[in-house]
Amino acid sequence: MITLNSLMELFSGPYFKNRSSADWVSNMGRYTAIMISTLDRLHGAGNHWRLSPLEKFGLSIAKKLGMM
Repeated sequence: MITLNSLMELFSGPYFKNRSSADWVSNMGRYTAIMISTLDRLHGAGNHWRLSPLEKFGLSIAKKLGMM
């Protein structure tokens, strides 16, 4: 079970907070990295909240290829 404080921390990050910014798509890779690190350190969050190493690898490849 994840706490309300943890959810508030996750959803107050730049990935969600800056969605209405004109440069959101340009910064999406950076915002995604921040969101992943936030997910990794959330207290009380189960493994289903965290990305697997393979999913993290896929995101890093997509970022390097300019897809994010």
